[in-house]
Amino acid sequence: MPKAPSPPDLFCTALYTLTGGKLKGLMVATMADRLGITFETAEALAAECAGRGWLAHEVHTVALRGEGFDVARRAFEAASKPRASALTIAYLAGPARPAGEGP
Repeated sequence: MPKAPSPPDLFCTALYTLTGGKLKGLMVATMADRLGITFETAEALAAECAGRGWLAHEVHTVALRGEGFDVARRAFEAASKPRASALTIAYLAGPARPAGEGP
């Protein structure tokens, strides 16, 4: 089972989404407003991401950098892919057949 993304992962993915996948910055206050969190929480998440080298965090502004851009892009792309449920896959596969019998 895949592990749930951490708050810093989600923060970087949100920044990636809000900037349209561009390497441009946003104000931390904008991130807080869009995510529905306090400014202090957004600042703490930005500081944690900056500590990991995932973003530049200067004067209440954040911008993805290096590995943070890659982490966010991969998470965004994974979330954007349609997923088939196990039930749908079983339906499409059809009834089980004994080995050696064709379709």
